Amino acid sequence: YDGFIDESQLMFYKGSYFVQVFSSGKGLADSRYLYACGSTIDKNIIGERQPPKELSFIDIPGIIHGSERYYVKGLFGNAFFQKGIVAQTTKKGPGAQVFIVIGDSTQAIMENCERYTKHLETSGIDYLYKKEPDGITLMVKDPLHKVMFVKQKGRYLIGTSKIEDEADAWSLINMIKSRVP
Repeated sequence: YDGFIDESQLMFYKGSYFVQVFSSGKGLADSRYLYACGSTIDKNIIGERQPPKELSFIDIPGIIHGSERYYVKGLFGNAFFQKGIVAQTTKKGPGAQVFIVIGDSTQAIMENCERYTKHLETSGIDYLYKKEPDGITLMVKDPLHKVMFVKQKGRYLIGTSKIEDEADAWSLINMIKSRVP
């Protein structure tokens, strides 16, 4: 599968479909049952297995390959960052990661950023927001994600969270940004 599986969940994509299966309840969790379920679903989806093009954006040094997770909605459990991809990185920081938020349009991603910053302000969370000619730049001191650095390019937000060194964070963001058309 082009996705992942563990004892209680399975996620993969095929063609234009994203499949997410969770198991719950009492009993022993066993990924074999999820795999069998996923195989049946996979066989019944017509189309080729093409990964989202956004996965190629994060194919850079410093990314832990195989750690990529695709979220259909609620990236970071957040209503402002809808669908996107998160991957772990080798940079210093517990749980250090990069992410790409995939917006429907440039305008939509900018509006989401503005709503997010209003939320940050009312929540008393420190942030720096700049509208620049090449897109939005956002830096957030978030209690859950530590420091987040974010840069917009078109309909995408490219960012990092939990990376201790700011230079490392911007280096990753700029590498990813250079791969975004």
